[in-house]
Amino acid sequence: MMSGMKIAEIDKIIGRNVSENVKQTDSRYEVERNSLLADLSENGIVETVAIHEAGHEHYYVEAGAHGFTFVPPVILFRPKAANPFKKQIARIAIGGCDDRSSEDDKWLLKLAKGYAAGGECSISLPSTLHYRGDGPDRKRWDEMCAECHKTVPMTQERLKKIADEMWNAAQIEICKELENPTLKRMILIRADEIKPLLFPWLPVDSRP
Repeated sequence: MMSGMKIAEIDKIIGRNVSENVKQTDSRYEVERNSLLADLSENGIVETVAIHEAGHEHYYVEAGAHGFTFVPPVILFRPKAANPFKKQIARIAIGGCDDRSSEDDKWLLKLAKGYAAGGECSISLPSTLHYRGDGPDRKRWDEMCAECHKTVPMTQERLKKIADEMWNAAQIEICKELENPTLKRMILIRADEIKPLLFPWLPVDSRP
């Protein structure tokens, strides 16, 4: 999948958050970089990740999210962490989200579906790689759920129960909705469109 661009050029993309000095003086960077390159070389990863992110986008839009940015793979640099380097596969980032809770009693569930959709789409829609990849999505949902309930007094146990129940309900609804061939096709088409945004070393006309 990396044909058409030299590894050195791909390195510039995935290493864009780390200075050249740090790359050359901290061997842990090379370990994480090699691990990410290995992930990106796995057969079917481009198609599956694109499906994953297209699923997020579709359901985020339904929840009122906007201002999306498609973030290519990157080595994150966290200077104060025990291991400052952390690989991150390509993802979609939300610019903002309109709070519609006052006009839509199912808005929070729609938002949960936005976070859960990536994993459900990537294992339900055709691809050559069985990849759910929703561990970080679940963490982001827990954080968003806590933010949405910050003005409501409740225990952490109660908040966790709400987040768990909504996540599970979101997965069930998405799985059922993906039985619709029109929705499937829409997400697959969008996945093809965003591949070059998620993986810049791909040619723009790389869609099948």
